Amino acid sequence: MKKTGIRLLVSLILVTMVVVTVTAPVSAAKPVKLGITITDISEGSITVDYWWNKLGARYYEISVYKLGGGGILNSTGLMNLGGRTPTLSSNITFTNANITCDHQYRAFVTLYRRPNKTIRGASIYAQEWFYCPPPPCIFYEDFTGVANYNLPDGWVTNDSSEIFVYDEAGAGGIAPELYFDYGTSNTSIHDYWVHTPAINATATTTALNLTYKHNLHIHDFARNFTYSVEVSNDSGSNWTAVLEETPTLAQYPGYEIGPETVNIDLGAYVGDEILVRWRLRGYTWYSDGWLIDDVCVDGS
Repeated sequence: MKKTGIRLLVSLILVTMVVVTVTAPVSAAKPVKLGITITDISEGSITVDYWWNKLGARYYEISVYKLGGGGILNSTGLMNLGGRTPTLSSNITFTNANITCDHQYRAFVTLYRRPNKTIRGASIYAQEWFYCPPPPCIFYEDFTGVANYNLPDGWVTNDSSEIFVYDEAGAGGIAPELYFDYGTSNTSIHDYWVHTPAINATATTTALNLTYKHNLHIHDFARNFTYSVEVSNDSGSNWTAVLEETPTLAQYPGYEIGPETVNIDLGAYVGDEILVRWRLRGYTWYSDGWLIDDVCVDGS
């Protein structure tokens, strides 16, 4: 009887253990220890937040890729934390003229124990679509699809050998861009200009504005030349300068103006049909070239 009782007790214990094992709750998933997300995205910039916890990185790298052939846009390169850092939370903003609308982007964070030795599993990415609607332009030209040494339909110049569309992106836009060459002689005075087709702003009643991107290089021996933006509301018979400058090296010791976006109030031409022209005159050889892109006239 004693042996039978002992056997019965052992059997009850084993059955209980099996029941406990079978009915024990499944353990919760391990918390994510590494993360990155795109928190802000617009023309020309992407901001990402990134963090890790209990991973002990000594180095890290943040990269942003443009899918569909754009490749890597920006990267921090390998960042040295100066020691084993188990926890970090931060953000970074990348700027690049090639961050544009209607593309998919992917951001990566990679952690390293030492250079070229990643922490196993310690890489993650975020991706998202974004769309930036075009500005409410009455007139818009970014020179896309225009062949080198040509102008868009309707544009007029007084010297097609010096002003043309060219495969460059120095103004801050995307190639191609409108290019003013600098002339053939450092002793000759020139007057080059190009203007848009007629822009119908007759429906505007309260506001009219011009924006464009540009970059103007200044030769290190600069002498007088003038660049200007001019408007005509009588089909080109008369022109009024809405921007005009004769730059000097003292003003621009970096030998260039831009790349920058220029905004000009054209409120005086609300309700008119207008032409807009860019003009370079004087000793233009010392201008060393002028690039223009993303021209927009908008009104309300």
